[in-house]
Amino acid sequence: MTAAAPTLTAGVEMFERSVAFTRGVLAGLPFGADFDLSAPTPCHRWTVGDLLEHLDDSLQALEAAAAYGHVDMVPAEYDDTVDPGLGLGLVDRVRRRTSTALGAWVTDTNERVTVADASLCSATLVAVGALEVAVHGTDLARAAHLGLGLPDDLADELLAVAPLLVTGADRGIRFAPAAPTSYAARPAQRLLAYTGRHCG
Repeated sequence: MTAAAPTLTAGVEMFERSVAFTRGVLAGLPFGADFDLSAPTPCHRWTVGDLLEHLDDSLQALEAAAAYGHVDMVPAEYDDTVDPGLGLGLVDRVRRRTSTALGAWVTDTNERVTVADASLCSATLVAVGALEVAVHGTDLARAAHLGLGLPDDLADELLAVAPLLVTGADRGIRFAPAAPTSYAARPAQRLLAYTGRHCG
């Protein structure tokens, strides 16, 4: 797979489309007795609640990166007061965060971002965000049996940058080993397989 470094404009556009997809997933999550925060997801050992919390933290970091050019490695804590037993407050928080994070990247982007002691190119960071939001949106859709799949055109664009964002050093830490996939697999299936998800 040949990787192509994204431009900042292309990265933000991918992030916008990933956010749109994942917002659709969040809107489709079932509530009440059918909504189980402890349900498993395609992320090994992560529940739906774990995944939502992780998405919120990641989106918060991306928002800070765009707005301030710096990522605080200790995320803020929130008080979920909107029916936390059913996860409604958590889902609403993530939904709001998708909007504020996207708004920050559209209006306030810095060319480089400091994460801890490292300086990163903003184009790469927002592409990482696009990949993460898209793949985790798919994880949530699969966990909730929504039948919503990642659009193949977006998956194709993410596949073009995925080797730059998911390296061998990430395997076993941030991502599982790549899963096998057939030659005839669609782009969305190949992207999920590359990030360690089994689609069968």
